[in-house]
Amino acid sequence: MNVHASKTGGDQSRAAANDFDKKQQGNMASFRAEATRADSLHQRNRNASFSGQSDSINKTQPLQRQILGESGFTKSLKLAEKHARFDSSLGFTPPTVNSRQIARGQDVTNAFKGKNQLVEVLQNSEEDFSARVGEVPQNHVGYIMYLPEFGPWIKDDAKKKDILALLGVLDNGSNLGDNIKLEITGRGGHEKLAEEVQKHESVHAKDNERIRDAILIPWDLNLTTLKKRNAIFNGKTAEDATHKLWAAVGGTLEEKAEEVSDAWGKASDTFHKHDHGKTRMDDGKSGINEAQTYARIVYYLTI
Repeated sequence: MNVHASKTGGDQSRAAANDFDKKQQGNMASFRAEATRADSLHQRNRNASFSGQSDSINKTQPLQRQILGESGFTKSLKLAEKHARFDSSLGFTPPTVNSRQIARGQDVTNAFKGKNQLVEVLQNSEEDFSARVGEVPQNHVGYIMYLPEFGPWIKDDAKKKDILALLGVLDNGSNLGDNIKLEITGRGGHEKLAEEVQKHESVHAKDNERIRDAILIPWDLNLTTLKKRNAIFNGKTAEDATHKLWAAVGGTLEEKAEEVSDAWGKASDTFHKHDHGKTRMDDGKSGINEAQTYARIVYYLTI
């Protein structure tokens, strides 16, 4: 095949990156302003009495939730080097809780601030316990988006045997050295591929936020509502009283952590199964030259 290195389009790529950067900075400023407002409400509610009486919610002012958003991105992925290590992913957008990446439900629980202060239990007598919501701490839930660094993506000294294995090509013995030059690009060049990857990862980011809002926000608002009302749940044991409280909230932290983690994983899998969520290698343009000194992998995304 005829192989060549793609030309750079740095100005266009960097202009797009600057627009994306400004948007992300605006998002973070909005998130932090929301956090400040929530913290003010949190401080006003700290001295609520343990009287067992419920005060009404102000209907003219919306209840401030304590789970807030967060987002970030980094353009640091070296695609050619990643492929040389048998890692062919082009981007990655894991959900985060308080800036910690989440892979499973236990990660959500571990990253959650103030989890040991969510419930307060009072023993009134030998078989009379009361439970109420204690503190509802602020937690930030969102995502971090990992994107490719500015291309082109070339590794001059990739291991020949690894790249041949990656491409499913047999060694013809024409290159007596151990290394091979590897280029990763897209059908329309590296700029086009970077744009497609960013669009693809943006779908994951929106899914992460949508699922957070559908699962964690209602739960968080239930906690905050019960805290504001100073709602009391009675039982013959501490466990009984606490169980009634969590039933009213809609589940324990551990249960919601598993639910949101499972939903994040399923949303990612579902997107990748659809045609518009697939990453494909262009077999007609990908390959290795006859001397086996240069290999090129060409991708395209149909999003």
